[in-house]
Amino acid sequence: MPESWRIKKYYDKRVLIDTVRVLDPQFPSTLICLDGAELEMLRNLTQYLHWRSTFAQGYETGYYLAPDNDDWDI
Repeated sequence: MPESWRIKKYYDKRVLIDTVRVLDPQFPSTLICLDGAELEMLRNLTQYLHWRSTFAQGYETGYYLAPDNDDWDI
């Protein structure tokens, strides 16, 4: 049974990032060019990457599991 703090309820406005795709990227490294406005939006959106609830390690009916401590420390 997972630790209770890992259990997160779905929230229709939340965008979830699959932990597996971060730990095993599907794309090679890429160089991109952004204008100032795009960079500012990206910089602000990346604040969500500090929240463990943004990432899903497992999907269940009615809830999902946030990453465990081992995966979060990578």
